[in-house]
Amino acid sequence: QPAQMVYFDDPDPSLAGMLPSDLDGPPPPAGTPNFFMQFGDDAWGFPQDQLAIWQAHVDWATPSNSTFSQSAVLPTAPFDSNMCNGFNCIPQPSTNAEVDSIADRLMYRLAYRNFGTHQTMVANHTVDADGTNHAGIRWYELRNSGQGWTIYQQGTYDPDNLHRWMGSIAMDSQGNMALGYSVSSGDSCEQPLLNQGFEGGTVPPTGWNLIQTNQNQTWLIDYGYARDGTYMASVYYDPALVPQDEILLTQSLGLTSGVLQFYSLGSLYWCRDVNDNCDLEIWIVKGAWDGGAGDDIFVGLADGDWLDTYTWSKSSFDLTPLLPGGPVRIAFRYVGLDGDVIALDDVEICSAVVAGTIYPSIRYAARLASDPLNTLPQGEHSIIEGSGSQTHSTGRWGDYSAMSVDPKNDSFWYTQEYYATTSSAGWQTRVASFSFAKPMGDLQGPYILLLGTD
Repeated sequence: QPAQMVYFDDPDPSLAGMLPSDLDGPPPPAGTPNFFMQFGDDAWGFPQDQLAIWQAHVDWATPSNSTFSQSAVLPTAPFDSNMCNGFNCIPQPSTNAEVDSIADRLMYRLAYRNFGTHQTMVANHTVDADGTNHAGIRWYELRNSGQGWTIYQQGTYDPDNLHRWMGSIAMDSQGNMALGYSVSSGDSCEQPLLNQGFEGGTVPPTGWNLIQTNQNQTWLIDYGYARDGTYMASVYYDPALVPQDEILLTQSLGLTSGVLQFYSLGSLYWCRDVNDNCDLEIWIVKGAWDGGAGDDIFVGLADGDWLDTYTWSKSSFDLTPLLPGGPVRIAFRYVGLDGDVIALDDVEICSAVVAGTIYPSIRYAARLASDPLNTLPQGEHSIIEGSGSQTHSTGRWGDYSAMSVDPKNDSFWYTQEYYATTSSAGWQTRVASFSFAKPMGDLQGPYILLLGTD
């Protein structure tokens, strides 16, 4: 018999990132449609943070009778899915390269199970857990006991200051639940001495100064693709091809030590690898700006840290061995001729930077069916601790991971990536199995670990 396909035009442009339900265990009741789900953040224009459920019914005998329609919109507890405005955001040890949290969509899978008395779906996605671009995992259990879908329980798993993302969740036939994910830590800024994200909406910010040499283009406040928040500082190239030497100076700082960290972006083609027509230079300035001479101390080039064109990249410079004593300013100097836009955001000076120690690793958290609702109280368990970071310029991580349930013995199987050594794309894959004991309900060990690379 020839294969058939039923296709629906997208009824709503906001439907990107929907997941179809994926069956675990017994089949659904006869006539049950296939469910699709997506989340909506109120920051995107929805009336509230929500889960939207759609249902697909396919009529193979008369395909024109097939339907795809929304069946429920369920308000959730508030969440914030904005992680660094969608740019790479998850820090890693021993590198300034960050990876993508992919916080704009549900993570694989939307696991469906029919218990007879009720149907369930479990799902998860990455959120900013505390408003500081700190990744945690929002998880849900939905139930339908015959009167339609409701959110039975939900929570955000964020037990400490580590970042958790790229989750996958499933439920066994006893109603126990396991959530697998990646976990990582980045460098921490100790005793911030300066923190400027340009959210005041002006350049220069209060206390800073601007030295403009080009009457057409200099440092300005900009928006539209800030790394965080709404605003950033930018310099655009002058199409009249008048040389640019534009200086943005911090306020006076009484530094005896410090590490300067910030994010910048620009064009590799115009500013570095091919034409080298523009640079973002960093200087320590004692007294007045001397045009890069006199008491001015060169620190480094930010464009050397760019991972890709127009991709926010982190720079870090230890100022301590260069500081001359006494008050200084930090200068961000755009030098260019027939160059391109350069942008700057999230500038901070730390008295010290404590290096992260948790390379991207694989862990899971769990709950028993009898545990208090809205919690994952069975603790966090390590599958494997990574020993390397990913430095690839795209920052994409995983795409995606998978928590599955063995239909024969109810054991959970989790598949996720990690790095044994820091590299661009030398990931390895770990597959782990674990189960809940019967009837006592304690987590069983040891884990069954199967290692492979792909």
